[in-house]
Amino acid sequence: MKTLKYTTSNEEMQKIKDALKTNSMGIGFSILFDITIEKKDQHNSTLILTPNDPEKEINPIEFFAFGIIVGRDYLKKNIIIFGPK
Repeated sequence: MKTLKYTTSNEEMQKIKDALKTNSMGIGFSILFDITIEKKDQHNSTLILTPNDPEKEINPIEFFAFGIIVGRDYLKKNIIIFGPK
């Protein structure tokens, strides 16, 4: 897979951008890939990952794992895990 595209809401895209700056796996992606974000409309954006090295390909399992981390640590920050106060 030479280029990977992922489209989501602008709100979730902001969380992904935060993860690319603050999570160790996201920082690694930022080093290995040219990352661009295209705004599709007022509600959605597309993340585009292109390897800096043309001989390398994106490992979909690594991107999937990054998605799990973003979902767990960045998208669900306001959920009460242990019940009401």
